[in-house]
Amino acid sequence: MNTVIGHTAYKGYVAQQHNNVFGVFEELLKEIKPNQILEIGTAGGGFTLFLRDTLNNIGLEKTKIKSFDVLPCNWYDAIRENNIEIILDNIFDYSYQNLEKP
Repeated sequence: MNTVIGHTAYKGYVAQQHNNVFGVFEELLKEIKPNQILEIGTAGGGFTLFLRDTLNNIGLEKTKIKSFDVLPCNWYDAIRENNIEIILDNIFDYSYQNLEKP
């Protein structure tokens, strides 16, 4: 039987990630220094907010973050206030396996 693990929070927002992801992604972001990040599935917004904070902390305040989701959530406005673009649009087909709007 498989056990699902990896539901945590960041600054009070749900992050659907394992607790260990934060240190790993901080090191990854420091190494690759991205100009932009595209996230598919904002969900609780915790991981997205973590990405923004980490980018800011390592001097990458200008790195753009775009996050796509299909349903609006009450907390998205608060996440957007942190220089994160959340786009509400289903970019996939009915099966969610293929991009309809690349």
